[in-house]
Amino acid sequence: MGNLVDSNLIVSPLRTVATKYVASHDFIQKHGQVTNPRQLENLPLIYGSVKRWSLISNKDKYTLHIHNNGIHVTSGRVMKQAALAGLGITRLVDIYVESDIKNGNLVEVLSDYTETTPLSIISLPVKYQLKRINSLIKYLKQHFNELYLEML
Repeated sequence: MGNLVDSNLIVSPLRTVATKYVASHDFIQKHGQVTNPRQLENLPLIYGSVKRWSLISNKDKYTLHIHNNGIHVTSGRVMKQAALAGLGITRLVDIYVESDIKNGNLVEVLSDYTETTPLSIISLPVKYQLKRINSLIKYLKQHFNELYLEML
């Protein structure tokens, strides 16, 4: 994920992912609406390996340093389940949570602070690439979204 700077490698875009901050309806009812990223300092958070959240909008930039105020887990699936259970606010890419937001199981908070990042396959130039790798890249470019959703 992210942009590749100054490289001879080939970048094959798959999709753009957006970072979402989500919580359950029960959590929002109990703790109130979250309208400012500074509110996160006083709320339980569900976080993984990223302990510094950069929240950027058109008008504001804020960096939150997480100091064990919540639940630390190592799986995006567990982060989502904990949010569904009302245990806190979590930060996940849209692929994980878009269906739960649409179905009303999760509420997006701080929607002005959504960050987008390209998700790509990185490979060697074609002249150095095995045919089976090239075939895999073509297949993933065509079917990535449906395959990824099945894996979740």
